[in-house]
Amino acid sequence: MRDESDIEALRIRLRENRLKLTIERRGMLRVIASMRGWYSLEEFFKEARKSRAFLSKTTAYRNLPLFVRAGVIEESRLPNGRRRYRTIP
Repeated sequence: MRDESDIEALRIRLRENRLKLTIERRGMLRVIASMRGWYSLEEFFKEARKSRAFLSKTTAYRNLPLFVRAGVIEESRLPNGRRRYRTIP
C-alpha cells in the first residue's frame, strides 16, 4: 500500500480539478492508491467492498470517470468494449 503522502497527492489532483472530496471519494482514493497494475471496475469494486470504502456499485460507475478526468487513474478500452483502469503514479 502507498503511504499517506501518495494519498494526499491524489487528493490534491481532485481539488485541482474542482472535484469535491466526499466521504465516498476519499474511500475510493484509498482503494485506488492500493491497487497495482491494470484492474477492471469489478476488481476495483471487490477491493473497495473488502476495505469498506463504500457500499454502492453505482458510486464506482459514476466516480471512476471523474478520477480519469482528474488524472488520478488511466483508462484503457479493450476491443470487447470492457474498460481497464490503473493508478497513475
